[in-house]
Amino acid sequence: MLTGDDISEYCKKYKIYFLISVTSISLIILGSIYIYHDLIFTSLIPSLLLLSPLLREKIAKDEFLKALEKEVPIFSAYLYANSLLGKSLYQSILNLKDSKILKGISKEAMLLEKNVRMRGLTSTTAILERSRLHRKDALGRIYSEFIDTELVGVSTNQRAKQSLEKVMGEMKQNLNSYVQKSVDLSEVMFSFFLLFPIMLTSFQLAFDKSINLVQVITPLISSPVFYLIISSFQPSSDYIFSFSKKVILGVAGVLVISSILLLKYLGPSLTLMVAVLELSIVFYLQLRVADSLTSKLPAILDKISDYSRVGYGLRSSLQRVINSENIDLRTKKYLIEFLKNLDNEREMTTPSWTFNATLDLLRRIDTLGYVDTKVFSELSAIIQEMLNMRSSMQSNLQLFTVISAITPILFHFTLFSFSFMASDKYVLNQLVNVYTIVIEILYSKISKLTLFNFPLVLVTTVISIILSFFSLPL
Repeated sequence: MLTGDDISEYCKKYKIYFLISVTSISLIILGSIYIYHDLIFTSLIPSLLLLSPLLREKIAKDEFLKALEKEVPIFSAYLYANSLLGKSLYQSILNLKDSKILKGISKEAMLLEKNVRMRGLTSTTAILERSRLHRKDALGRIYSEFIDTELVGVSTNQRAKQSLEKVMGEMKQNLNSYVQKSVDLSEVMFSFFLLFPIMLTSFQLAFDKSINLVQVITPLISSPVFYLIISSFQPSSDYIFSFSKKVILGVAGVLVISSILLLKYLGPSLTLMVAVLELSIVFYLQLRVADSLTSKLPAILDKISDYSRVGYGLRSSLQRVINSENIDLRTKKYLIEFLKNLDNEREMTTPSWTFNATLDLLRRIDTLGYVDTKVFSELSAIIQEMLNMRSSMQSNLQLFTVISAITPILFHFTLFSFSFMASDKYVLNQLVNVYTIVIEILYSKISKLTLFNFPLVLVTTVISIILSFFSLPL
């Protein structure tokens, strides 16, 4: 998670580590070539160690930016609500200084306040400085939009509305860009983790009658690199996974016991697949809860808007929503908890970040007093558009789930005709299963933004177990 460090600090550290890493690695490689060619391979580990600080800073910087991108739509809605009461951009940001959900905006509020109080800058000058640091992200564009339109006399309300529309447009563009990058990367992964191992193994069996294990597992060693590449351009996930100690101990116990019992009958690779399946169930249950809660938000906000239009306050509107028959028990339970803790500012801890952030926004709107009903309808439209964009993204990436599901079948029947030449069928079967696990994890990361996609893991595990009964010929 984010440490809360400022993005400018990330940039400075990133440049320092980059220079140190590049210089050190260049010296190691040149020395290896000069002394002895084989030392090039021995320099791999120290090179990775030197790169690790650079990677850490790069990942931290990317996570900071992605967290801001995720927070900006909710922040824009709050900015719009404040603008209807005549509050400025600076005042709106300061009101979020204590937020534990909008962590990036909270940090930004503290930095702006620090610049105004300690450096004696005006709020406009402080925002202008921060806009230069954030010039490549959505928050910087909101800053620039407000400053530019203020100079030509556009009202705060109109500026907030324009920023909100631009943020949603940019969010749609970012998701479309992610889909395109995912398609391009998936084609490379398909060749690297499926076609290349099949061709390499087939040629080895056809000409050498044996498997060169080092060559065949080379793509597997590079799988963390592909994972980091996916993470670098992937949007921040909406899911918040948290488990009690009882759940963690229970899952650990089930994993250990089932692995011991199945190892004898299924072998190590299939046992590992079953373990991944068992682990994915726990994550999938929370994922389902998160998706369900988020999908209910537009209807809840529309009802609040309807009730507030006829004179009910936020609390009364929420109570009427809770009492309605159209709401499921789980959502009702969370809304009751939120209503009870509305005054003590306790943050919600559901598996959905969007649900938590929306309820936190409602709590802050409640402290504003009277708010125009347009705020709730606009917030409902924002979340509905976010849901539509996510749904469109997942449908566009559905093909990769299908590819992952049929991976064990492609491996098994492609290698079937060559397997009679293999001296060790056991190793060949284990390799097929390990490649299947790696592919399903990477494609789950692409299509579901999480490592554990239970339906996909279930399908590939069942197919792999069934195929194990039709083992490669002896």
